[in-house]
Amino acid sequence: MRAGVRAYLGALSARDWPRACRLMTAAARRDLADAAGAPCARALADGAASEELASAQREVAGADVRIRGAAATLGPLGTAQQSLRLRRVAGRWLVDG
Repeated sequence: MRAGVRAYLGALSARDWPRACRLMTAAARRDLADAAGAPCARALADGAASEELASAQREVAGADVRIRGAAATLGPLGTAQQSLRLRRVAGRWLVDG
């Protein structure tokens, strides 16, 4: 599960918005696009904050993890107030919000 979070944060840090979107569940992509009024990749690009990502990436290894079946949380990371939610889909952990 931590590898999925590292991949997602790595894609954000690399500004690889399409890859970051692929590392999200369909529901998370839809929610982001609806909230931003733009496709997932554009919404991520518009909200990018690289200083916070660097901090979050350093914290993944020691962050609290809770797994319940196909749902999990990690964190909170960086300045985030809430934990990152993940869901296991087809054998992969994807960001779910």
